[in-house]
Amino acid sequence: MAAMQWKAGDDVYDLMRRLIGQDFPDLAVLDQKIGIKFREKAGKKGSIPVLSNVGKAPPILDVFGDGEYEFIIEIAYDMWLVLDNTQKEALMFHCLSGLGVEEVEGEDDKDGTGYKTCINPPDIQAFSDELTKYGNWRPSVDQIKAAQKARGEE
Repeated sequence: MAAMQWKAGDDVYDLMRRLIGQDFPDLAVLDQKIGIKFREKAGKKGSIPVLSNVGKAPPILDVFGDGEYEFIIEIAYDMWLVLDNTQKEALMFHCLSGLGVEEVEGEDDKDGTGYKTCINPPDIQAFSDELTKYGNWRPSVDQIKAAQKARGEE
């Protein structure tokens, strides 16, 4: 049986819009095109509960939905209920960090919107034990880009 899903309430959309206004100005052009849904129960990756997922909205939503969507944020409702307000804000910040938008012009503006969208991968991916033993040992994104530039790999 499929998990129950439903559109998030205004309070969750208000949180998203507040964070976009504070921290994600590039997403302001899309704040009406980001859908947020709750899933009844968290899925798991291995034994770890998955609190949220972000993805590009499937085009079929434009036919059946109540608006045009570029992105969908899915939040596990059973996990949302145990988060305090700061954790809820941090989770929404995490989700919004995964949404990418950039202005485009001319031939790059294939759909006439003036922007293109993408899903951003996390900057950091690590295991708890790894962080405990070595700390955040990985080079930063800026360090990686500088090394690529030095090698002429831009």
